[in-house]
Order: sequence, then structure tokens, then C-alpha cells
Amino acid sequence: DYAKRGDKDERAMRMADFWLTEKDLIHKLFKVLAPRFQPHPGSYTRLLQIPSRDGLDRAKMAVIELKGNPLPPLVRPRRDSDKTLL
Repeated sequence: DYAKRGDKDERAMRMADFWLTEKDLIHKLFKVLAPRFQPHPGSYTRLLQIPSRDGLDRAKMAVIELKGNPLPPLVRPRRDSDKTLL
């Protein structure tokens, strides 16, 4: 929510300066990314579980998708097949 406050808000600027190591991204946060999330009242991400990783640990895997991104939305994997890409 700090990003939605804009670059005029001192607390938002301090928070962005603290977390963003690449300082040129502060401008992108407030001018490009924050306006993209204005229509979303709550969650800004979507979590999609994908099949477990093969190997010894069989770790559970997921993909985090930012809502409002310019890419095509991810398709939920079919649960009836283990031959899906995601």
C-alpha cells in the first residue's frame, strides 16, 4: 500500500529506499507499477500451485503472478494429468 501513496509521501519514499537496492527502480515503482494496481482493492498477486519438483526432495512448487501484468494470464494446471507444463 505504500506504493499507492505515491512519491510525495515521505514514509513511502523511505520504505522504497530501504527495500530497493537499485535506486533507479524507485521511480518505476511509483510511476509504472503502482498505477497498475490501483483497480485492485486487495491482493496484488495470484498464487498457482504447480506439480512437485522431481528428485529426492519432491518439494512443492508454485508460481507467483502479479495481477495486472501485461503478459497473458497463467493457466491453472489440470489436476487430472501429470503431463502438463505447469
